[in-house]
Amino acid sequence: MSSSGQASNSLGFKVNIIVEPDEGSFHAYCPALRGLHTCGDTKEEALDNAVAAAMAYLQSLIKHGDPIPYYPSATIPNRQP
Repeated sequence: MSSSGQASNSLGFKVNIIVEPDEGSFHAYCPALRGLHTCGDTKEEALDNAVAAAMAYLQSLIKHGDPIPYYPSATIPNRQP
């Protein structure tokens, strides 16, 4: 329950996100989430894009009742919009 006494509906997930240099920019991907690849002009931008994509990916799986992939060291920071 939240501090207001209402039930909270947030979940926390942890996934590994890998950021690598890629011809003048950066490529980020998440091995646990098939097909999740993003890019950015900086490491930070690529990571931020990958975190946003991972959150959208997981929210879509939950919304559609699809299974959440299990990956032994899977982490998404609990960010509030």
